[in-house]
Amino acid sequence: EMERREAEERAFMAKSVQQYNREQAEKSKLEKMIQKQDDKADGEALIEQAKLSSFLTEDISVAQSALSPHRYRPDHFKGFDSGLVEHIYCENDAVLSERQEGQLEERE
Repeated sequence: EMERREAEERAFMAKSVQQYNREQAEKSKLEKMIQKQDDKADGEALIEQAKLSSFLTEDISVAQSALSPHRYRPDHFKGFDSGLVEHIYCENDAVLSERQEGQLEERE
């Protein structure tokens, strides 16, 4: 009789421990998932902040002098205006086409 009760108590304790372990595993899994989502959201927020930061982008208005809009501060260079960038691209394309023509002439 005592052995049977003792075996039943052990079985009950074992089931209780198993149930507790399952609950703890699920809780841990949920916490890890939440932490992963939080880390992802933090990373996305950091990237968005970097995209909008005037420190990391080519915001040419930062280099403009407060005294006069036509003056620029060389120590605050943040890139060229769009017209000058377009002009540079056109010059690069012209140089490349000349180089390609020269290579074609050399082959002939």
